[in-house]
Amino acid sequence: MIIDICRSELKYEPPPFPSNLFGRDDFIDSAVQLILHRHPARLAILGDGGIGKTTVAAAIFWHEGINQAFTKHKIFTSCESLSMADQLIVNLCHCFQLTIQEKKPLQTLKSFLQSVPMALVVLDNFETLWNGDHKSTLQLLQILESCRQLTIIITMRGYIHPDGISWTQPTLQPLKVLAINAAKETYKAIVATKDDTDLEELLQNVDCLPLAIVLLARLGKLDISPSELLQMWQTEQTALLKTQKGSRSDCLETSISLSLQSSQMNESKYTLKLLRIICYLPAGVKLDDLSQLASLSKLDTLKTIKLLLKTGLVQQSEKKRLKVLSPVRFFILKQHACEVTEVDIIRSFYFQI
Repeated sequence: MIIDICRSELKYEPPPFPSNLFGRDDFIDSAVQLILHRHPARLAILGDGGIGKTTVAAAIFWHEGINQAFTKHKIFTSCESLSMADQLIVNLCHCFQLTIQEKKPLQTLKSFLQSVPMALVVLDNFETLWNGDHKSTLQLLQILESCRQLTIIITMRGYIHPDGISWTQPTLQPLKVLAINAAKETYKAIVATKDDTDLEELLQNVDCLPLAIVLLARLGKLDISPSELLQMWQTEQTALLKTQKGSRSDCLETSISLSLQSSQMNESKYTLKLLRIICYLPAGVKLDDLSQLASLSKLDTLKTIKLLLKTGLVQQSEKKRLKVLSPVRFFILKQHACEVTEVDIIRSFYFQI
């Protein structure tokens, strides 16, 4: 009984302020300013799996300015284990320590949010519900938006804001990978390496993706040098960063697989085909070229790319090139290699250029 109570308390406990957080100050400051000066704010923290969305959300949640503005009513809850919007409603009631009246959790939650002067809700891993119970989740999100005292933050895989509510302008840009100096700081904060030979090359090989850096640093704590890790990465790639537990937060392959299993991947029969082709081209590809390489109409290509952007597997550069991060590229090419005919078309296309 005591154990069950402890588990229940931990379930609704927000994550602590993150240690070893580097290179995110500007993003966090932008979010905090929007929350404080565009009340009630509706913010979405977007980006690839493993990019650090939860960590950044926790840093915003515990920011001094946010603590001063939301002295009582602020909660942080994960949607990762939820399959229905109704479960989230009950979770929110528990997090706010509400007694559900007449077995009506939604009415209880609405009455509370409409009665308090200010409240903050962070919905982490929101894509789980958005993809799994879309209609009801959208309805709930719109109900929450109607509470004018409530500030809403979601974290979600992908690069496109969910439709259906008015996001605070200017919207937050999707999180990017870390700059190389921030990536080095992150690694060295976890493992105090005396020999950083090849460290920069190692981090660049994983495109400075925060989850990959953390997992590499944990291996480094086993007295494996960056040079040795680089050799191991070049041989084993994403399999190197696999743990026995295998959750999204401590296994790179699990994180990528979750994106591959999202509902968007099944909304078009061309998603995996286009993803394979993009992964085959390390420098990325322009949309018009991709349409030709896949032998698809531009409309079908556009629709499918929008789905891939929603998964967070593919990103679009400032020069409008479609690319994937190197860990994603290695994993996809290992698990879903291009067909021979696709490779022939790609080679023929670029030889003609």
